[in-house]
Amino acid sequence: MTFLDGAKYEGEFKDGKFNGQGTYTYSSGTRYEGEWKDGEFNGQGTYTDSDGTKYEGEFKEGEYVGK
Repeated sequence: MTFLDGAKYEGEFKDGKFNGQGTYTYSSGTRYEGEWKDGEFNGQGTYTDSDGTKYEGEFKEGEYVGK
């Protein structure tokens, strides 16, 4: 799925929201790959900023709670 701003999502859906495994790439190049729940980052994942900075670990309700 490609959005009007150039962002892309590839992955699973449930009830019209991102759920399960998926990858969201922002138009800036920033990317999140991992688990989703109700349209938010939730579970294990990797968030890679456009400058290459990576956050790997646990996400809850869209926020990094890493290790």
